[in-house]
Amino acid sequence: MNTFPLSAYIQHCLGTPSRHSSVTWRKWGLLFRNTFNPTCYDANNALILDLSCDYSKALAEIELHYSRRGITPIVYSGFVPGEEEFLLPFLLKRGYTVEHSSSSLFLYTKPCPAPPAGFAFEQPKELNSEVAALLLVDGGDWSLGMAEYLLCHPECEYYAARDADGTLASLLQIQRGYGCAAIQDVVTLPDYRRRGLCFGLLCSAIADFRKSWPNTPLFLEAETENAIRLYERAGFTPFDSPRRWKALKPNP
Repeated sequence: MNTFPLSAYIQHCLGTPSRHSSVTWRKWGLLFRNTFNPTCYDANNALILDLSCDYSKALAEIELHYSRRGITPIVYSGFVPGEEEFLLPFLLKRGYTVEHSSSSLFLYTKPCPAPPAGFAFEQPKELNSEVAALLLVDGGDWSLGMAEYLLCHPECEYYAARDADGTLASLLQIQRGYGCAAIQDVVTLPDYRRRGLCFGLLCSAIADFRKSWPNTPLFLEAETENAIRLYERAGFTPFDSPRRWKALKPNP
């Protein structure tokens, strides 16, 4: 396992919602809210960062803040030591459903293979029907509003590739900030998988990113065996990291 410090990646995770949400600081932590995407958990969640706080009062604030706006109250992991030991049991007693992420963290550490000869990629800058079709493969309608904002964000780059028949068939995003970068939203249309399209795009995107940011740590998360094999071929290695979780308060 790699021993690169996690601080930059953790700050990246904690800071990502602030790019597209309003942020309210409380004594116990943070509230994120996005009025344009109220159903997107990544843009509407709370972080309890002070484990010495009164959990009952913190949750009362969280539930009031979101419920009065018709948003499901949700608490995300804040990467605070001891949160699984002290905070999670309390959330469960209060009727929250806790879901642990099954994905693993990977860090780019080895040279990436060169893109296949003749492989071409493009960088979408607006949300059109082709980009929307790709985003909807794995995401809900909320992903469209999020992408519309991020497509023109100075710290975010989208990369896409077309199949030989002209179809925009593969897409990924590299989001930078807080001293590192992360590859996200990797998706290929179902009918165009297992053709090397995603791997070629991944290699092309990494090569382009490295031209401007040669020393920036590059992370990604992977869950399935096929995805892990793909990313390891591209130069990523497993990396020890805290478990990520989210706790939702089901509607009555």
